[in-house]
Amino acid sequence: MEGFESEVGKIFYDIDHERNPSEEFKQLLSSLPKDLACRQDQVWTKFGRTVSGEVTPLQYCVERWDYFASTSRAEHLQLLLDHGMDPGAVTSTEARTAIEIAADDDCEDAFKILAPVMEGTEALKKSQEVMNTRATLNELIEQIDSEPVDSPSQEFRANLSSLPLEKLSSGMALPGCPTITLLQNCALLNKVEHARILLQLGVNPASVCVWQNTEKTPIEVAAERSNEYLFNILAPLMKGTEALKNSNDIINKSKVKELVEQIEDDGEIPSSEFKELLSSVPADLARSKGILPVQCAAKEGRAGHLRLLLDHGFDPAAVTEDTKETAIELAAEGGHGEVFTILAPAMEGSVAFQLAKLIQILRSKGSIEATDEPTEEFLSILSAIPTAELRVPVVCEMTMLQAFAEAGNVAFTRLFLEKGFDPAGVTNQNPKTPLDLAFESNNNKLEVLVVLADYVKFADIPNHIKTSSEWQIVQMERSASRNKKQEQEIQKLHDELKTMKEMLSQVLAKVVDK
Repeated sequence: MEGFESEVGKIFYDIDHERNPSEEFKQLLSSLPKDLACRQDQVWTKFGRTVSGEVTPLQYCVERWDYFASTSRAEHLQLLLDHGMDPGAVTSTEARTAIEIAADDDCEDAFKILAPVMEGTEALKKSQEVMNTRATLNELIEQIDSEPVDSPSQEFRANLSSLPLEKLSSGMALPGCPTITLLQNCALLNKVEHARILLQLGVNPASVCVWQNTEKTPIEVAAERSNEYLFNILAPLMKGTEALKNSNDIINKSKVKELVEQIEDDGEIPSSEFKELLSSVPADLARSKGILPVQCAAKEGRAGHLRLLLDHGFDPAAVTEDTKETAIELAAEGGHGEVFTILAPAMEGSVAFQLAKLIQILRSKGSIEATDEPTEEFLSILSAIPTAELRVPVVCEMTMLQAFAEAGNVAFTRLFLEKGFDPAGVTNQNPKTPLDLAFESNNNKLEVLVVLADYVKFADIPNHIKTSSEWQIVQMERSASRNKKQEQEIQKLHDELKTMKEMLSQVLAKVVDK
């Protein structure tokens, strides 16, 4: 018995490792009884997952077929059949015959070898149905891909009638089958008429591929493809579902993007296209990326568009991850006075309104000079903003600190740093830090660097600045400044001590006189 098990193990080993039967395999096979029901526990990898169980050599031939060329197990399989091994044999852990495995795994060559010896069996009939269904599903997918949008062919309709509704809805949970359902594919390719036929037949509108478990339903695919016509057909059938809610969000976000593009394309007067689009967009729809319609209208100075957006209910204070400035800040930055005036009542008392006023003051000055000093109004507005709520305002596509550092303005640079502005803060449009800009500038370079040096972490200083002669001078000036400050503090302590001694002497003198 032990010798027999060893010989069977060698047969399985040859199937597993040899593309063509070895001479040892042929000799071993010839020594085994023709009616022997041999089987063995095996572990193998299939379609990316580990499989284990008891299998016959015929079953194992087909199981391992996928990992080599399509004819790589043909000789093994044929020799086993010629030897007389039962093609209908199954095991306790694998209830499918070899031909059923071949059909399920789409091994057409193995199927052709096994079919003649399985003639008249239920296994052959079942396997043939699997192969035919897979072929029909693939053909239907190809027809949806290739046929005109509004003209489904008679062949397409005929193929639909040959399959059960379950398969039309979700396909088959087998390799070699489409990784997308028929209705999902219609949504992906905007094939509305093909989809209409499927729905009339009763195909599940929420269908997803059972093999790949594609998460997005047809209505979500249609929404992503901006196919509102198909979306409107599917929406009543998906009422109350999370997929419909998600799809509505996708459609509306797409419309918000279109609104922004229309604002950019329009002139001063809102177009009829803009008004029609606006009427179909919910005002409370959030958008995390890009720019919002209200922000865009303010940035472009489109007062007419802005009024319509605000009347529709859009939030004047809304921002996105990409555009963190509110509409009123963008209006101030762009010098759009009418837009600023429209937004001001809604933004009164907000930090954004205060920042916008700071931007307005600076913009009204024209170019930033090294000698500019903060006005009383500017200082008053800045001091009124709580440090915890302070955002660095942007002017000329730079933070204010970047702009004044580049201009070599010591007074404003010191003011902003003392207020708590980020010394390394940058904008998307200008990624250079205030330190970089000051170093590259020829305006009061050393004076501004000295101010910035007290706030910038040493690790954040670029190497080309650390090793420069200018930075060495900055360090010396800082050292001298610290020494001078220490001298002043020591002198102050001496003066205080002297005063205390004089007071003590006076007290003692009074005590002695008494």
